[in-house]
Amino acid sequence: MKRSIKVIFLIFLLATVMTGCWNNRDLTDLAIVAGLAVDKTDDNKIEITVQIVKPSEIKHSEGGNGKEKKPYINVTSQGETMFDAIRNLLSILNKKAYFPHVQLMVISEEAAREGLSDYFDFYERDVETRRRADVVIAKGMKAKTVLDSESRLSVLPATHNVEALEASKAFAKSIKVTLLDILKNFSQEGQSIALPILYTNKSTDKLFQEDLLMEGAAVIKRDRLVGFLDPLQTRGLLFALDEVDSTIINFPNPNDPKKRISIEVIRSKGKIDAKMAEGKPVLEIEVAAEGNIGDLQGNFNPEKGLTMEMLEQETEKTIESEIRDILKITQQVYESDVFGFAGKLEKNYYPEWKKIAPDWSRIFSRTPVNIKVKFEIRRPGLIKENSRPK
Repeated sequence: MKRSIKVIFLIFLLATVMTGCWNNRDLTDLAIVAGLAVDKTDDNKIEITVQIVKPSEIKHSEGGNGKEKKPYINVTSQGETMFDAIRNLLSILNKKAYFPHVQLMVISEEAAREGLSDYFDFYERDVETRRRADVVIAKGMKAKTVLDSESRLSVLPATHNVEALEASKAFAKSIKVTLLDILKNFSQEGQSIALPILYTNKSTDKLFQEDLLMEGAAVIKRDRLVGFLDPLQTRGLLFALDEVDSTIINFPNPNDPKKRISIEVIRSKGKIDAKMAEGKPVLEIEVAAEGNIGDLQGNFNPEKGLTMEMLEQETEKTIESEIRDILKITQQVYESDVFGFAGKLEKNYYPEWKKIAPDWSRIFSRTPVNIKVKFEIRRPGLIKENSRPK
């Protein structure tokens, strides 16, 4: 009897394991989506453009024989909702669009100003979506233009932008945000978020990826685009958010204002803090960074006051100025807490936070922020004094 029970259990276990791949599908039966662009039509419908990978052409493209075909195809459809627009792709494609491998999601400025939530609801509900996809805002142009712009450096336009976002960490003038980051932000009362932007100074008739600039950021309040940050304002935000890996700080040479000095930041630690004191929020930003002298125009003359200590002070002033600039525009113009002060207050002072949360935008815009910046120069480079004609 015991043996029979063991045999039955083993059969049941094998049946369970062997049916684990019942819903697997062959890749040749799917249209794998690498990039997704969202625009609005003149009649207020949602227009999506998907970048479909053509695996058979990728190898030929990498070979670089000059005769290769594009390893992708862009397909556009419209609908009343995101799900409707995606389902309407079936009338164009001979395969089902497959979204778990989406690398990039581009949303036009026009669509973002109307609100992002309607475009993300499908992504939250559907099991076959990738929440780690990078999200960017197409400033002043259609989102589909980004996917239509060919790349001279990458096989797919979508992956070109993903690689550019990763590379942007080296100059800290753009921000990297995933769909999951945005969804988490939406769940935080009183919180805003900054998203990376793509724009161009050229005609959008025929663009290459190399014509698109990725610097600055878009400010999203609740779920709507309310304005933009320039590259240096964005860097000030990144310093505060502890997201600066490396960057170059430039300022005039105190001995010769017409000359410039470049300091390479090699490490940075940003800290945001929010406390409650006597019923009012106390907000602080602290940055501790270090780096090297990268380029020094003019003379390095300690006798005229140009010392390492002075260079450190000038670097501190520059970083602090950028942080104050981003605070000014987010507090006085956008009334948007993109720093995360709201989250700190909710976590550590929940009872007090619930009282001020409904009015947080106004309170944040009127609350001073204490800023502390400390910078240390580690190395002057291979030379102590620069070479100049005697």
